[in-house]
Amino acid sequence: MPGPAARVADGLRLAGEARLLTIAVLDVNLAGEASWPIDRLLKARGTPFLVLTGYHADHPGLPADLARP
Repeated sequence: MPGPAARVADGLRLAGEARLLTIAVLDVNLAGEASWPIDRLLKARGTPFLVLTGYHADHPGLPADLARP
């Protein structure tokens, strides 16, 4: 099981090196950076992922390109 990763660069490295990921769970905020680059990598690879946040409901939310089709 790869992870955890506290920074986007670490998450990208771990996701890129992992041969088989069944699912990934990501926080929106990793050390002040949005996790969207990791989410996009996982989506491109077809790896299911879950995005969690403690942000208020007024947060802009998931970028349109990461929403379910």
